[in-house]
Amino acid sequence: MAAVSEPRSPQPPRYLAGRYRLEATIGRGAMGTVWRAYDDVVHRRVAIKEINFPAGMPAGEVGMLTDRTLREARAIGALSHPHVITLFDILTVEGRPFIVMELLDARSLAEVLKQDGPLRPGAAGTIGVAVAGGLRAAHDAGITHRDVKPGNVLVGNDGRIKLTDFGIARSADEPTMTVTGLLLGSPAYISPEVASGAPASPMSDAWGLGAMLFATVEGRPPFDRGEAIPTLTAVVAEPVPPHPHSGSLGPIIDGLLRKDPNARMTVAEAGRRLREVADDPTGMRAELARMVPVPAGRAGTGTASPPVRVPVHPPVRRAATPPVQPPPPWAGSNAAPLPALPATADRPGRPGWLLPVAALVVIAAAAVGYFVVRLIADWGGQV
Repeated sequence: MAAVSEPRSPQPPRYLAGRYRLEATIGRGAMGTVWRAYDDVVHRRVAIKEINFPAGMPAGEVGMLTDRTLREARAIGALSHPHVITLFDILTVEGRPFIVMELLDARSLAEVLKQDGPLRPGAAGTIGVAVAGGLRAAHDAGITHRDVKPGNVLVGNDGRIKLTDFGIARSADEPTMTVTGLLLGSPAYISPEVASGAPASPMSDAWGLGAMLFATVEGRPPFDRGEAIPTLTAVVAEPVPPHPHSGSLGPIIDGLLRKDPNARMTVAEAGRRLREVADDPTGMRAELARMVPVPAGRAGTGTASPPVRVPVHPPVRRAATPPVQPPPPWAGSNAAPLPALPATADRPGRPGWLLPVAALVVIAAAAVGYFVVRLIADWGGQV
């Protein structure tokens, strides 16, 4: 006789600080896990970033990683901008930091490119406007992002665009925190001067913006060689590869991807020029759902083409019977109504001005008839 197992009781929910109920994992990387959680105090869903310390990591590196996470919190907390993710709270639980942020129903731009393919220049320009605005706000606060890439740009299902993951950001008044062998930044998007050992600056973020735009329209970063060392070598030494699908974004990408930071286009200038290309010059809405693939005959031309959208027209309603004109005021009570005036849509060959002129004639005739009837009535009364 088989044994009957006792039903397992559900696991109690995991709480942080007695108020944040962890619901599900929504992201996981080499350095941390992102949870979807519910704030029982404010009654809203939030995103919580938890740092994962690899087993056997030396205490010194654990401390450095903790400080790096707290820098992310301070960096985000110092900003208030529609294109920067909002920070709500900072927690330390069992010696590990947790960052509580707004939860956006979104995909990263990297996921968009992987799932939907490259974007047209107009949509890429809208995202560029938003990212440039977020970077300018960070730079004005003395913060360098240092890791601008598609994976750190969130595109909401409602079209909102947010710059996130300031995990390696550094304020201008904080010392650089690195150890030998630790590369801060993604090799495919890192600037040549930082790859060569120079400190990061706002001009390094400008390079990252250019590399991100390149990847958005071409589907790949400009210098990716698969591994860190070959990629960094290409970033420093090789010319910028062609980007035939960039269209009117081409000059902006070329200006941002100049090797010499002193000759590089600034983020502010890029933002101004991106507004001239973007579908939405405000950068508030990226209409990715309406984008369709580039026709095969246009691929590789290097010319700008406007985004193709699915037309949405309201249904055309037609009256069951044509409307008729009432009889003029001088006609008798038993007079038949006047026939309806034909619509211009039914007579495409008729000039567009004919209907307004005909209407004016009818109105004028009605007015003259009215005064004639009044004149006859007045004359009859006098007789």
